[in-house]
Amino acid sequence: LSLFLLQIVSWTLLPVVVAVLLDNFTAAASREKEIESKSQARRGGKSVTISPLDPLLAALAHFNTDEDLSSRLSTLFTVLDADDSGSLTYEELAIGLRKLNVCPTIHLSDEDYERMILSRPDRAATGPCGELDRAAFDAVMREQLKHYVQRQVAHAMGLASESDPSGTV
Repeated sequence: LSLFLLQIVSWTLLPVVVAVLLDNFTAAASREKEIESKSQARRGGKSVTISPLDPLLAALAHFNTDEDLSSRLSTLFTVLDADDSGSLTYEELAIGLRKLNVCPTIHLSDEDYERMILSRPDRAATGPCGELDRAAFDAVMREQLKHYVQRQVAHAMGLASESDPSGTV
């Protein structure tokens, strides 16, 4: 009887253990791939700065007018504000960004969040606990979008100069 129970427990737990191991392996492989691509770019003389928000910023970059961007940012804020408090904490932002349907999934660290807040010219609009209200979120995202576009232009210019050594872009 005990051997039978042991077999049942083993067959029940085996898929769970395999799933956990597979998930950890794929996460580690993704991190290793990102680290390798950054080091290859550095060896090639290029400095690569990749923000965890890049998948979201790529989607936001396709706005038509300032009003269109404001509308998209307002909708995003509403989706991310899980408790409807009118402000976003780090936890709300990190969890909400992970749930967005973007590829790759966004994993926002504490350091990334602090860097985002410190990059804003109007840091005073942040709440006492580091929370972002709608206006501060809009300002942060516009600043991040500006940096994203600058990285994309710099990358495109680097590719163009590699393919055309005459110096004309």
